[in-house]
Amino acid sequence: MPSRIGFVWKAGGWDPGRSIPTELMKDLFQRLMSRGVTPCILQRGLSASELTALPATDIGSDDVLITARRMRSLDLIVSVDTMPAHLAGALGLPCVTLLKNDCDWRWSTERDDTPWYPSMRLLRRRAGEDWQHVLDRLAVILITAVPIAATPITTVASSAHGSGNHRSEQTLAKRT
Repeated sequence: MPSRIGFVWKAGGWDPGRSIPTELMKDLFQRLMSRGVTPCILQRGLSASELTALPATDIGSDDVLITARRMRSLDLIVSVDTMPAHLAGALGLPCVTLLKNDCDWRWSTERDDTPWYPSMRLLRRRAGEDWQHVLDRLAVILITAVPIAATPITTVASSAHGSGNHRSEQTLAKRT
């Protein structure tokens, strides 16, 4: 059975730098679908045209309890720094949180894990990098790791990514 991954890419309006443009998600979803992954939209507040344009299953809800229940049906949650990331972490669900370069202090600056949520891994937008680069790194990690539910993600994501500092990719691949 294909892995099901839930996505949240827009945060609240008070800090638009935390959000990823919706148009960037379409390519990521298509790449994942070609590998048998079912992308699921947990994102709230999308217009009908945005939902129609995305090759993904909409399971979003304004109700936190319904969202939590739907998250539990997924193999992984990928979210920007917003409430669903904290909900996934509090529930102990596997989660990757995508962070902007100058993220909130709670996420530290050098770590790719967090003491707040042991099941969460952090993937940071590096200085000078746009969100597309972050999504490209995420795709390598996810595609290398599928099927996520069947086996623990391993450090093969690092070797697949190429040269550079892969501490994030390596520890992102470890499940606690």
